[in-house]
Amino acid sequence: MKKLLLSLISLISVLACSSNSENTNLLTQKLIGSWKIVGYYDDMEDPITGTNYHLVENGPIITYNANNSFVHVYSPSEYYNGHYSVSADSTLTMYYTTTASGEPYTFVTKILILTDSVLQLGGSEAGSTVYEKVSSN
Repeated sequence: MKKLLLSLISLISVLACSSNSENTNLLTQKLIGSWKIVGYYDDMEDPITGTNYHLVENGPIITYNANNSFVHVYSPSEYYNGHYSVSADSTLTMYYTTTASGEPYTFVTKILILTDSVLQLGGSEAGSTVYEKVSSN
């Protein structure tokens, strides 16, 4: 009976790890490509639209590569790079190796929405950034 119970627990653990790994791989594969910021949500109502969504014109572009590196381009002369990781609970961690201050920086956020064309990052919808896919790598 103990052997059966231990075998069952081991099988469940392996299946749970496989599912987490598959979810992480799926998120990473969908993330690969170039994404342009098109808007953001916050707690301030836009007087023109009457919503808390604000459009961004000519937003910066961030490119996530298959080798887990990224480049965040604000302008041809202002860009930052580093590497990223995605966890099974949809947490995106970006480790900036180049920054304006010259000091490494770690940014942690949640992937709220990730489709073939839309990426939304943030702690909640009220504090999130919306990206549109501009190219696949």
